[in-house]
Amino acid sequence: MLFPPMKNFEIDLTRGMLGHKNIVTKKIIFSESNISGLRKNIIDECSNFNPLRVEVVTALIWKSCLEAAKARDGKFPTSRRVREAIRKIDGKYISKLHGVEFPNKIIAAFEEMKKLALEKSIPFYTFTSWINFDFYEANFGWGKPTYVHTIGLPTKNSAILMATKDGNGIEALLTLTTHDMAQLEQNPEFLNFASFDS
Repeated sequence: MLFPPMKNFEIDLTRGMLGHKNIVTKKIIFSESNISGLRKNIIDECSNFNPLRVEVVTALIWKSCLEAAKARDGKFPTSRRVREAIRKIDGKYISKLHGVEFPNKIIAAFEEMKKLALEKSIPFYTFTSWINFDFYEANFGWGKPTYVHTIGLPTKNSAILMATKDGNGIEALLTLTTHDMAQLEQNPEFLNFASFDS
């Protein structure tokens, strides 16, 4: 079984985050050539880092969304804290997560993140990558699909990443507030690498 069920793993990621007024979901396309250009820019700046395409796209979306939030609220969380938190996730850290306590640790972490997002108005973004799921290879007896799409949850600040049909680009289904989406649609750096699908 690909994703076996876990007992006592009840988590509601959407409580307090669904049903926001003034949110919009749009599909954004990142072509293979644009992803390559973005990767090149990152590699030029950080010579010892060779990011995956999903990391590149996630970083650009996240950076651009934070800039939109800053334009709205005048706040910008420090990237140093994010970098420090990511560096703590290593083999030793992951090995601590195995076992019976793993579900409880995950639930506690998500509850803490939601609390910060809701009570302290800290921007909270969720990303999920379906890049390596071969949706275009699925055949349920009618042949392979000509187009694959998912509906987005009406959850503010969320993104679902999927491979384009050719497998080389990325489609992002992004849900933001109408204000933040409007800011994103006018962000020249973002538009250099992404196009909105109408």
